[in-house]
Amino acid sequence: MDGEKIRQRSPSFGEYYSHPLLFWRSQTPFEQQHIIDGFSFELSKVVRTWIRERMVDQLPISISGWRRR
Repeated sequence: MDGEKIRQRSPSFGEYYSHPLLFWRSQTPFEQQHIIDGFSFELSKVVRTWIRERMVDQLPISISGWRRR
């Protein structure tokens, strides 16, 4: 086989939120609340406020509605 080998990632690799969003939408409201409660519990153990804020800011917009719950 002739040609130059190039290591490249597909453009879809840059899409970080599609799979977690599909997972989130597949959960029942009860399961979503359980995930929110667990995430909140784990974040409450983080001492540095800026780390907690950064983690919450990384949530996709449609998932970050958990702040209202």
